[in-house]
Amino acid sequence: MNIRPLLFASVLLAAAPLAWAYGSADDTKQKEKAKQDPYAVQGSGPHKFNDLKGHEKGYLTLEDVEPNSWLAGNFARCDENKDSRLVEAEYDACQPVR
Repeated sequence: MNIRPLLFASVLLAAAPLAWAYGSADDTKQKEKAKQDPYAVQGSGPHKFNDLKGHEKGYLTLEDVEPNSWLAGNFARCDENKDSRLVEAEYDACQPVR
């Protein structure tokens, strides 16, 4: 009888609660961060410019939009004048068509 499959299954079963606990802790951190600063955790969907962290300056930087994965990934394309600042007009023009 080959014991390796049984040993492998035992290790997986023992590690499963650890993986679940790690994910739960990360979710808890995100929720706690959102309570402290609701702008800190943003989805990747479109938002109104005034709903984004950093808008009060009149522009957004890459650091401001990092919580929004879509906008962070498209920041360079959206920044038409390449000044590393995204103003409301650039932001509006860059939004995906629905």
